[in-house]
Amino acid sequence: MDSLFGSLPEMLDFQKVFLETLEDGLSSCSDFNILETPSQFRKLLFSLGGSFLYYADHFKLYSGFCANHIKVQKVLERAKTDKAFKAFLEAHNPTKQHSSTLESFLIKPVQRVLKYPLLLKELVSLTDTESEEHHHLTEALKAMEKVASHINEMQKIYEDYGAVFDQLVADQSGTKKEVTELSMGELLLHSTVTWLNPFPSLSKTRKDLELTVFVFKRAVILVYKENYKLKKKLATNIRASHNYGDLDLFKFRWLIPLSALQVRLGNTAGTENNCIWELIHTKSELEGRPETTFQLCSSDCESKSNIVKVIRSILRENFRRQIKCDSHLEKACKTRPIRHKNLIPVSAKLASSRSLKLLRNRPSNEWNNDAGKGNELDSDECSLSSSTPSSSCHTTDSILESKNSSPVKQLQASDFSNSPVKESDILNDCCNLKNY
Repeated sequence: MDSLFGSLPEMLDFQKVFLETLEDGLSSCSDFNILETPSQFRKLLFSLGGSFLYYADHFKLYSGFCANHIKVQKVLERAKTDKAFKAFLEAHNPTKQHSSTLESFLIKPVQRVLKYPLLLKELVSLTDTESEEHHHLTEALKAMEKVASHINEMQKIYEDYGAVFDQLVADQSGTKKEVTELSMGELLLHSTVTWLNPFPSLSKTRKDLELTVFVFKRAVILVYKENYKLKKKLATNIRASHNYGDLDLFKFRWLIPLSALQVRLGNTAGTENNCIWELIHTKSELEGRPETTFQLCSSDCESKSNIVKVIRSILRENFRRQIKCDSHLEKACKTRPIRHKNLIPVSAKLASSRSLKLLRNRPSNEWNNDAGKGNELDSDECSLSSSTPSSSCHTTDSILESKNSSPVKQLQASDFSNSPVKESDILNDCCNLKNY
């Protein structure tokens, strides 16, 4: 389902908000149906351009859905082998119209978001080049063209690296996978860097290996993809020697989840390069994983600053989530359920009643003798709380309430109300309580 629909719920919520802004702009023009000249549409065009300018970045939600659409056809082909699913699709499209197929519905968001720049371009062409609304719509057009470019870029990245991302998620060690999916909608930044301390098995090929770093909201991925031209030449030489080896372009792939990620600034010893920084995959004794440090060099200081800034932001956000979860867990542990009074065994209620009567029959001087002892008790031993009821402290009200809660209990209590109470009766009741 995630492969087919992905971020569709979030996109739907956003589109509802965006539609409301368009409708609000339209409602502000009460005489919309009688407007004829471009100057009369000025207010409406300003409102339309403002809506696209304000929500331009929100349209990047579509990037994940559009990128995943590449594999929709394959997923549907496999799903249609299921008889129940196939029957479901046929039942919802009895006339077998192409426009009513699931494939047709799933491509609608892809087509819609890429049509917005065309719509704005047409509106720009219909306005006076010297007018303010023309300038306003032009800015909106530029913003939506950037969105379209971003979506196309995400699609290209998924075409090239999607299989690698899926494989890294599937290959995670441990019983519980921290990263369940890597959506292109969660890709925050990608950058090419030089790997200064490559693994020995890779350093034999080239000295300066270029890694592509992908920063997602929940993980960072490092990929070394061999140059296609170099690989093609190598493949030709291999065929010539009849020695067929691994022709996979991806020679290195690595996933670091947020829980095991650290980023550090610093230069390699003996260098003065300000573009060097480090990614650390921390040690895990549970998984038997040693600490791994990647020494990386960005193309310039600005690129280094951008990627380090983004990584630190997702680490801070992850830390906030952990604190929030820990606080909720702590509150849950402190809040204990209160036992319902009707679930208390009858024997326990009888013992309480007998104890109360025995205490009432005690001479007043015995109460005075015990008054000082009560003050020696720790306050925590006899405290009542709405969240943590105490079993070592009894009140008259609670006992009377329990006596009135059941007719059966009232009958049993009346059997000994006028008879002398013995301490042996209380002990018997306690024994019955233990055997309950």
